[in-house]
Amino acid sequence: MRATIRDDVVRIGPFGDVYAGHHYVEFLAGLMPTLPGYAMEVSRVTYVDDGSRAVAELSETVTVDGSPATLKCTLSAAFRWRFSAASLSR
Repeated sequence: MRATIRDDVVRIGPFGDVYAGHHYVEFLAGLMPTLPGYAMEVSRVTYVDDGSRAVAELSETVTVDGSPATLKCTLSAAFRWRFSAASLSR
């Protein structure tokens, strides 16, 4: 995954948490294996600038306190991921 993320990546999470650069990769590496009921669904990918840039919309679902919680994300990429913003809904 590290190869797909730019050094200047910034992730703004649903609780206002911010991770940048390699700290984002470390955050994901520690978090992802611990998430109960994890699932990801990519709902749309839009390409711009003759395909050199893309924006992806996806939903990630995990189980929180016995109920599913969904994280909606928008990711933009210029060859490698650069920005991620997320909001949480239950």
